[in-house]
Amino acid sequence: MRVFYSLSPDPRVASFNELVTKNFPDFLTEDIPEVILVAGGDGAMHHATKKFPDFKGVYVGKGLGNLNFLMNIIEDDLATLGTLVQGNLCEITNYTMTATTQEKNFLVTVADIPKALTNK
Repeated sequence: MRVFYSLSPDPRVASFNELVTKNFPDFLTEDIPEVILVAGGDGAMHHATKKFPDFKGVYVGKGLGNLNFLMNIIEDDLATLGTLVQGNLCEITNYTMTATTQEKNFLVTVADIPKALTNK
């Protein structure tokens, strides 16, 4: 798959930036991505969706923030990114949460941001 990654200025992401730069330099210059890779916290994912409002592909988030509600859990970066490059996405899910007010229950879709899980 064609993956785009923009280096993050967030200091929590420095080692991930280095990993991508060293092992997947094509991510930094991909013009027609199928996947946008985002590293950091939930704010990084939010900014990515605002930066690419017409993007119809998949967002994959490397959770390095505090809550990581919108991010994926990627434990083995090299293996996961290598699998992603090979095109092995096996499941895409939109996460939702249920909230309750005093009057009624309602369902909230979290910004319609897809989460991608890759084969290991």
